[in-house]
Amino acid sequence: MKTTVARMLVWGAVGVTLLCRHAFGGVYDVTQYGAVGDGTKVNTQCIRAAIDACADGGGGVVSFPTGKYLTG
Repeated sequence: MKTTVARMLVWGAVGVTLLCRHAFGGVYDVTQYGAVGDGTKVNTQCIRAAIDACADGGGGVVSFPTGKYLTG
């Protein structure tokens, strides 16, 4: 049962990601730009880079995997 639920959650996340890519242009994961959601690193420049890439790519979704992202 747990395995089935876990698979459904994973495939649901994949479906949402594909939908976002189709509807909004792209998904820009802040960790791909150096952000770390550990609650200690200041991620301002990394988040800004992801937002800029999203804008330069014609729009999309900037995503934050689970974590605490400091900025400011």
